[in-house]
Amino acid sequence: MTKKKERERGFNQAEVIAKELGKKLNKPVVKMLDKIKETSDQIGLSREDRLKNLKDCFQTRRGPDSRRLRSSFLETGPLEILLVDDVYTTGATMEGCRRTLGRAGFKNIWGFTIAKTI
Repeated sequence: MTKKKERERGFNQAEVIAKELGKKLNKPVVKMLDKIKETSDQIGLSREDRLKNLKDCFQTRRGPDSRRLRSSFLETGPLEILLVDDVYTTGATMEGCRRTLGRAGFKNIWGFTIAKTI
């Protein structure tokens, strides 16, 4: 979710889910990605159009803290990362995030959602 959309909505549902999941699993929750491009809503788009809509709209976080964090993760070997989203429809969001994290050097990337559309 872009910062603008989060401000409009007042919260990021995926972040809320991730924090609760982190508490239950006793694991740290780290925001590793930013959505840097405003996109049209995914509702009503085909899988192919969803993938195009999300192309190149995620980037790994920047800044000294995120670089240090990413470096420390990658030094310890292949890291397992759990991506959290609220709804899985075609997998386009997960795929866009996975691709971005893969380019940054992460290897074991898993996805978790609360709901799947049918």
